[in-house]
Amino acid sequence: MKYISFNFQTFLTALGGLVVFVLFLASLMTAVSQQKISSLLKDSEHQLTYTEAFNLYNQSKNLNSEIQKANKNLSSTSKQAKVLEMKIESELDSREEFRERMQRAIGDAKLTEWCPKRFEVRGEALTGRIVMDKINECISDGESKDDLVNYEEIVTSYGGMRGATDRLKSARENQAAIDQVVDQEGNATVQLRELQSRAAAVAPYFVAEQRTTEIVSWSKLHLIPPTVMPIILTLISGAFGAVLIHLILLCYPDNEYSIKQSRHMFQYVGLGALIATAIFVVLVAGNSVIGFSGQGMGEPDKYLTFSSIGLFSGMFSNRAADWLSDKASFLSTNRAT
Repeated sequence: MKYISFNFQTFLTALGGLVVFVLFLASLMTAVSQQKISSLLKDSEHQLTYTEAFNLYNQSKNLNSEIQKANKNLSSTSKQAKVLEMKIESELDSREEFRERMQRAIGDAKLTEWCPKRFEVRGEALTGRIVMDKINECISDGESKDDLVNYEEIVTSYGGMRGATDRLKSARENQAAIDQVVDQEGNATVQLRELQSRAAAVAPYFVAEQRTTEIVSWSKLHLIPPTVMPIILTLISGAFGAVLIHLILLCYPDNEYSIKQSRHMFQYVGLGALIATAIFVVLVAGNSVIGFSGQGMGEPDKYLTFSSIGLFSGMFSNRAADWLSDKASFLSTNRAT
């Protein structure tokens, strides 16, 4: 009776087998979980793929903080807009006050008596700027400003009116910019709330499988799209099958299998994984050729089917290689004929 000699090679074999086995379980759990969610989404009214719903669900984890931040920014910007609105009203009142003061000062100044050459034109509307221009022209002509009643009041009122007008213009420009920011932030908040509503609709599907996701989160397999997951599952199943047969040969060196134990375990595992993937591609391609739609391929039992195919292909990769060779010969013969 032969016993297993424990050495470093045996330890590596056992450790590699354990790692592949854990990956196999993780990929199988992930594949089944993804398909359950995909089936629920397909039967729902959301019209979302698994990847779209998954991304939406992940975004929803940060949506509350983003909405709070957006609301805070919107509130702050709205306050700024309110302050500008009050400032505009204040500057309007200030400008009107200076305008009335200037009008009273002009009325008491007796401009036509002081400078008849410039102010005796009838039918001309005397705005603040026109009055100041004419006063400056009269002073240039030789008239004395000391002889003009309310000269200082007119200049002061005009300066105050001009300052209020400039500040009003600046405030209105700032208000236009702030209003644009308010609109943008308001639209952003609405979009975030709509996104939150959509995420809340698909969240129950992922919450139901949250335990599975937590278990396999270390492997990051849940990030793989469901369309690629069958290939990954078949590949890992083939590797697991290769590890399994290698351990069987290690434990039972005298057996009836037509396979001899190999010292190159990792090459054997890699071969099993690739052979299983090749078998998967050939089978799926064959289904497509005969007109199979493949709609049921993603169901959980189909995942188990392809997993078992990958497992056996990895275990008996030599026979799977012979099978692939026969199929290639068949295709070559048909093409030749």
